[in-house]
Amino acid sequence: MRKALYFDIDGVLNDSKHPSLHDIADIKELSPGNYVLVKILNMFRQFVVRHGLDLVVVSSWCTRHTVGDIADFLGVSITGKADYTGGGLSRGDAVSLHAAQNGYDTYAIVDDAGSKCYRHLNRLVAPCGAQGLSERDLKSLERILSAQDFMQKRY
Repeated sequence: MRKALYFDIDGVLNDSKHPSLHDIADIKELSPGNYVLVKILNMFRQFVVRHGLDLVVVSSWCTRHTVGDIADFLGVSITGKADYTGGGLSRGDAVSLHAAQNGYDTYAIVDDAGSKCYRHLNRLVAPCGAQGLSERDLKSLERILSAQDFMQKRY
């Protein structure tokens, strides 16, 4: 059974602060304004490995960088991207379509855009974009994935 995590970058792997407001050792920058917080990135990587997840990017970063460049920068393997990374419900619809087309029965979404972009809220964790991904958010993702695994095995 294939499992995926659809993820945004801004507001998930970073916070709302300008990179210059962080200690240089705390950030990793791909290009001006495109950065992640090292502590959050490390938590994210560990979670992905622990749960054996395929990663699919849903981020405006894809308009400026290739998926390969993003994967290399983050130090993770990314299997693809959703076809639409803009705002509105089309973003969430692109995720649902990608999951169906690629055989992901079990998947979760982590995106600070929240219900503005997604219809299937039972699959969504929306971190506080001002802080980025937290341990609590990861626990919520774990519950979502575990519940779906249970339902797949049961039915």
